[in-house]
Amino acid sequence: MKALILLLLSFSAFSQEFIQCEFEIRDNETKIDELKESKLSFLLKLNETEKVKQEIKLYKVRINPEHESEMYQHQILAFEMDANGPYKKVLDEKGIPFDIKDTGNKLIIDIDRVYQNMIVNMRTDFNYWQVSMGGPYTTKVTHEFNSLTPLYTEVYFEKIKKKLFSKDEKIVQRQVVPIYFSCQKLDTSYVIQTDLSEKANMIFSPLDETSTSKAIKN
Repeated sequence: MKALILLLLSFSAFSQEFIQCEFEIRDNETKIDELKESKLSFLLKLNETEKVKQEIKLYKVRINPEHESEMYQHQILAFEMDANGPYKKVLDEKGIPFDIKDTGNKLIIDIDRVYQNMIVNMRTDFNYWQVSMGGPYTTKVTHEFNSLTPLYTEVYFEKIKKKLFSKDEKIVQRQVVPIYFSCQKLDTSYVIQTDLSEKANMIFSPLDETSTSKAIKN
């Protein structure tokens, strides 16, 4: 029996590889603690020569959108699942007026398995980054995507003109939003023997344990 189990595990390890990826937006400018971070994770199971593609959208959460002076005291960005999940829940419970806007920016992740090698490629319309991970298990690879514009937030300032009786001048400044990323291959036998395999090919937010995970589409 033990020999059969080992044989099945060896076959599974040969035909499948697992890679876990995490994304994080840190330090949103807001006094609401629950809205300062946005996180996203997924565990992918890839067969040989299989390729998986995922698009992650960035949303802006605007507090008191009808009152401009108050709205721009908060600079909150979040992944789609957090914006429409735990963020929305917190604001509803606190009775704070808000709206959620799609920024139109996407971070595209392509993960390509070439036999025992995982090639991770991340890109926007303006830039890209790529890393290759071989072997059955690798240490965690981290990267900060502060150069992958246009993942940005808009900050508004008011500048008083020196001329007497003149109106205030509004200035728009765009600030790049860093997306922190980490990814590593997991030991296949370990994943198969634990409940981690239940999360394979699912995307979820660690901030909301009650949320329903979404299947990743190729």
